[in-house]
Amino acid sequence: MQNKKIILIGDDIRQPTGVGNILKSISLKLSNEYDIVQIAAGLQPNEVIDLSDSVSKVTGNDSVYFKLYGTNDYGSLELLRNVIKTETADCILIMTDPHKFEWLFKSEHEIRSICPIFYYHVWDNKPYPQFLKRYYDSCDTISCISKLTHECVRNIVPDHPRVFYTPHGVDTHMYQPQTESTITKNRNDFLGQDYKFVLFFNGTNIPRKEITTIIAGFNDFYHKLNTDDKKEVTLLIHSNSKSTRGVNINALLDDLYTDLPVLLSDEIVNEQVLNNMYNLSHCVINISSSEGFGLSTLESVATKTPIIVNKTGGLIDQINEKWTYPITPDFSLMRGTQTTPYIYSDYVSIESTSNAIMSAFKNKSPSMDSYLEFLKENKFTSDDMCQSVCDQVDQTISSYETPSRYKFEKIK
Repeated sequence: MQNKKIILIGDDIRQPTGVGNILKSISLKLSNEYDIVQIAAGLQPNEVIDLSDSVSKVTGNDSVYFKLYGTNDYGSLELLRNVIKTETADCILIMTDPHKFEWLFKSEHEIRSICPIFYYHVWDNKPYPQFLKRYYDSCDTISCISKLTHECVRNIVPDHPRVFYTPHGVDTHMYQPQTESTITKNRNDFLGQDYKFVLFFNGTNIPRKEITTIIAGFNDFYHKLNTDDKKEVTLLIHSNSKSTRGVNINALLDDLYTDLPVLLSDEIVNEQVLNNMYNLSHCVINISSSEGFGLSTLESVATKTPIIVNKTGGLIDQINEKWTYPITPDFSLMRGTQTTPYIYSDYVSIESTSNAIMSAFKNKSPSMDSYLEFLKENKFTSDDMCQSVCDQVDQTISSYETPSRYKFEKIK
């Protein structure tokens, strides 16, 4: 019997983006029961790649069907029509900013006459985005990556029959604690010395990640230390220093912070190296002004490394009083564009950032013995996330009924 087929639309699963990593985990799990086709953002348009053999080696499943179709941006109706014509489809699963799928939602009647639409959705902040109602109404299932996202969707479409809370999950087999001897060796090999306090930022170099505030906050913290302590601390930044969308990190450091101990890692690395970096750190920081979930801090917790977080978006879900240093936003600004007319951005000050770093510095070894229980109880593991999405996809396909071609609305 031939498997049903799912078409994924989102970042190429081989790319080291947040969406790409999540879709990779989910699609590998789905490939055990479904044929998978991805319309892959980041792959060359018109390029088709068969990943069946590669996925089969990873999953141990000998009957994998897994193809990628390249696209500019996040696809088009014409490309989707061609893929469906070639591959067929029993469900379309999308993930990323809803405005990337304007073309899809405009054509939902055509698409949903063929198969249901499943949206794994994240939204960063309030006010409730009423302008997304038509998008939500176009989806057969909406699975929400944070409690805030779930709250937003539930308030906008309270009668929607299929809205779920499915938090992001970390791979606890990949991200896990290391021995003290391994950590010490990695600090010496990677950083040049066995620092007593390493603050780590891992993220994309874009404005909302607030890298400049992290550096300024670390600078304020650093200059409050005595001479001996200054020799034992460093800020490790893993990000693209040459990002056209972000700050020129090298120029910032060269011009304003020449004496500050900052180490910059800007090469793409695999998950094993990232696991080393989390482990060799004493604390991981994420003070983004808007953050749908925040993958790096959850990966950090999986390695028993404490975290500093801004109390915004999905970062709030990850707070645990034993090993989290939360920062309440100092102020919020209402932002807006043509496609997102309004949304709050939550900002923390340099002083608040410095104080949180100092707290982490003074308490270098908080108890994290219950970290694994925390991840499992909150369903923050990759296994939980993938199984939940797979169950929801099963239910979406089995309960799908082709909607009526026309909608009738009363004119007041």
